[in-house]
Amino acid sequence: MNELSDNEHLSKLKVRYKNQFIVLMPGRFIDAKRHELAIELVKQLKNKIPHLHLIFIGNGLKKQSITNSIIQHGLDKHISILDYTTYISDFYKISDLVIQISISEASNNVIKEALFYDKPVLACKKVGDFEDYLHGELLLDKQDPLKQLEKKIVSLSKDQNYYKLQVAQSKTKMISLFDMQNVGKAYDKIHQKLK
Repeated sequence: MNELSDNEHLSKLKVRYKNQFIVLMPGRFIDAKRHELAIELVKQLKNKIPHLHLIFIGNGLKKQSITNSIIQHGLDKHISILDYTTYISDFYKISDLVIQISISEASNNVIKEALFYDKPVLACKKVGDFEDYLHGELLLDKQDPLKQLEKKIVSLSKDQNYYKLQVAQSKTKMISLFDMQNVGKAYDKIHQKLK
């Protein structure tokens, strides 16, 4: 098998998703992650943001039913569903936004990784300990995040810098709470070993 170099993989992703507004949602395919809610979000936004593309990355018991739902709603041009990958960092790099709309969360790695790559991340309140560092403008109502998500995504699609200050403040606070530089280096080492 011919493995791509890191730069080749990232370059191919940039070409594949060129001129699209990329929303990334990594996580296991289980009910608690609320993929169906994200599918509903794309249904509501696809006409307002025609270049919107949601990327699900993960594995899990609900993967096939989520895939079926995407096809049933005719959203396969707006939503990709991918297995876990050793190139996850490349997907963060090409994304315009990361969403974490789970109703429960243990480690909050997705939020930390998004901020590490300077990406806006929208997440539900009262789900994990990330409220200690994630700026209030990036938090969503846990019970009904759909309207807030829609409004915030439309704003960000019109202005890529819309949440730049909040992301910078969140990242600074996160780094003060965690030694993220070492975490980033650890991810790089793991990534190199997997090749």
